[in-house]
Amino acid sequence: MNQSLHEIKAQLLQLHQQMSEVSSIFAAQLQSVHPDNRSSALNFLNYLALRKTDIQELQYRLHTHGLSSLASCESHTRRQIEVTLQHLGVHFDELDSCTGEFGTAKIEESSNVLFGPKPENWPASVMVTFDSSFLGEDQLTENLLINGMGVARINCAHDDEAKWKQMVDQIRRASKNTGLPCKIHIDLAGPKIRTVLLSKGKNSGKIKVDQGSILWLSDTTEGLDKQEAVISPNEPGVIDSLKVGDRVLIDDGMIKGIVERLENGRAQVRIIRISSKKTQIKAGKGLNFPDSTLDIPSLTAFDRACLPFVCAHADTVGYSFVRKASEIAELRKAMRAISPSYPPIILKIETHEAVEDLPELLLESMADRHFGVMIARGDL
Repeated sequence: MNQSLHEIKAQLLQLHQQMSEVSSIFAAQLQSVHPDNRSSALNFLNYLALRKTDIQELQYRLHTHGLSSLASCESHTRRQIEVTLQHLGVHFDELDSCTGEFGTAKIEESSNVLFGPKPENWPASVMVTFDSSFLGEDQLTENLLINGMGVARINCAHDDEAKWKQMVDQIRRASKNTGLPCKIHIDLAGPKIRTVLLSKGKNSGKIKVDQGSILWLSDTTEGLDKQEAVISPNEPGVIDSLKVGDRVLIDDGMIKGIVERLENGRAQVRIIRISSKKTQIKAGKGLNFPDSTLDIPSLTAFDRACLPFVCAHADTVGYSFVRKASEIAELRKAMRAISPSYPPIILKIETHEAVEDLPELLLESMADRHFGVMIARGDL
C-alpha cells in the first residue's frame, strides 16, 4: 500500500474513532429520542462529526484512488467510512446498521405519514394554501386534488376558527368525492411581525420608499415629524432587540434596510436595496431581522388558543418562528395536554437562530416518531 493510501486509512480510522465515541458523549440526548429514531439520531450525530472536520483534501485523495469521496453519505455516514476502510484492508465484525437503503426507507415512511402518497406524475407532494376566498368553491377544491394537491395548508395568521372549520369540511368533502387523499397542514401564526403604517401612508395602506431613504421603526409617532415614514413591527420587544448594523428585510426581502441609529425606543433604518418594481411598503407585510436575537416568544397566547382546533383537525402542525429546542418541548407539552395523539410538528426555519441551532432542533424533534422541516422564508 503506497503512502497516500496509508494516510487516507489513518484519517478514516480517526474519523471512525470519533464516531465510536458519539453514543457515549450524547447519551442523554439519545435517550430522549423516540426508539424508532435512535439509529437515525446516531447517524445524524456521526454526520455532524464528519462535517465539523475539514475533509476537502481527504475527499480529493479518495476520489483519485477510485474510492468513495464521502460526498453523499448523509443517510449512512459511519457505514460509508467502514465500507471504504474495508477496501483498505480493515476488518469489521459488524458494519453500522444505517445503510443507504435504511435512510431511503425512513425518508419514504416519514414523507408518506406527513404528506401522504405522492400524486401520479409528480416527484413530490404539492401543498396549496387555502384562505376564505376558497370557501364555497367545492369544484375548485376537487380540481386541485385531481391536479396533484396532496396537502392543504391553513394559516392561523389569517381568517378565524369558524372559517378554518369550513375549509377543513370543504377539503374533507372534496377528498371523499374524488377518492383522493389530502393531508391538512395547519400553521400556527407565531409572533405577528408585520408592518403597521403609523404616519405617512396610514390611510392608503402603503408608503412609497426609495433607495437611500430613511424610515423609522417605532411603536408610536411621538417625537417624530408627520412627514417621516414610521412603521411599527406590531410585536412588543422587537425594537429593543435591534442593534446598529442589523439588517431589516421587508416583504420577503424585497426591500432591505440597515439600522443606522437607535434612540428613545425607536430605530432609524436606511433603505439600501429595493428588488421590486413597486417601490412601496404595504401594511401587513412581513418583517424579518436576520441579524437580531428577538426577545419574543415563538409560541404565543394566540397560538395556544388555537391548539384545541389544531389537535382536532390537523394532520401536521407548522411551528412558526421556532428558534430553540426548548420551544419544541413546550409545544409538544401543550398539545399533549389536549390530546395524546397530537399531530406531527413541522419546524418552520425562519430565523438565523434556528439555522444556527438546527442540530439541537432536529434532535429534540426526534423525541416524536415523525416530524418535518420547512425552510419557510424567501428572505432568510
